[in-house]
Amino acid sequence: MELQQGEYLIHCRAYLEEHLADYTRSISCGRAHLTLGGVYTEHLLQNYATSNGARYILVVPDEAAEGLPVFHHAYAARTASPVTEAQFYDLYDIHYRLEEQNLERSYDEIHTKAMEEEDAAAWTAVTVFPLFFLALSLTMTAATILTIQQLSESERYRRQFALLQKLGMDHREMAKALRTQFAIYYALPAVPPVLIGVPFIFHFAHAPEPGVMVGINSPGAIVMISLGIFFLIYAVYILLAYTSLKRNVLPK
Repeated sequence: MELQQGEYLIHCRAYLEEHLADYTRSISCGRAHLTLGGVYTEHLLQNYATSNGARYILVVPDEAAEGLPVFHHAYAARTASPVTEAQFYDLYDIHYRLEEQNLERSYDEIHTKAMEEEDAAAWTAVTVFPLFFLALSLTMTAATILTIQQLSESERYRRQFALLQKLGMDHREMAKALRTQFAIYYALPAVPPVLIGVPFIFHFAHAPEPGVMVGINSPGAIVMISLGIFFLIYAVYILLAYTSLKRNVLPK
């Protein structure tokens, strides 16, 4: 990208790009009057208040910023190979020794992608695992209650299906009616958690810096794996209850 004379650029988080696509407002910086030259969304550590701008950055020419007060310096570098966790701690040790030599507290910070991934994994484990365990426990409890409720009504179902048989309904139609009843009975309690949980997971997974939660850790993969685990457990309960109820309820 190139910053042309009399222009400024906006570097922002991806969710702001569509809102700024038709942005035509000019700005005044010092004595310069600048028009928008483009909007960019590359990853540049913009998730934190002390990083490279909070959510967005206005990039202006050097001559426009010359003489203005400086509140924050930031240096960003793209290395030929990713900076490892061990290299991050080496950089941190150098920074700490320099602080000791200067005998004053520095408020400088060092960020690398490896440490962002490590931090995201740590707070995900601390926050998500208890919620996941709670959701799993509630799912198993709810499925158990629903199953016991269905099996406890087997005698009443047997009389109802016996009556339907006398009225002319064949075995295939009765089995279909029982499957439909089971589908509605077990689906209704599962719909609200899915409608609430999926958006929550998607928003929660976008909290770290973009590019951190990718691959198997991407929001889509997390949602699909979570739903797969929960519905697998749910399906086991449904299958066992349906098999037992079908054997005890439907006429031979």
